[in-house]
Amino acid sequence: MEARIEQTGERKEFSFSGSVAAMLNVLGVTASTVLVVRNGELLTSDDPVGDDDTVDVLSVVSGG
Repeated sequence: MEARIEQTGERKEFSFSGSVAAMLNVLGVTASTVLVVRNGELLTSDDPVGDDDTVDVLSVVSGG
């Protein structure tokens, strides 16, 4: 799978099959600080991802 991480500008390719939450854990990314998108679709922490997927890990920005 490939993960494009917006915060760092990195592209990581690795073998993985599991949930979005588990993938973020492997990448060392805190789930509450990002959104994960695959093919324009927002994924939840329980959604499955695998070797054939390319996902974007986008920073969550909030302000007031």
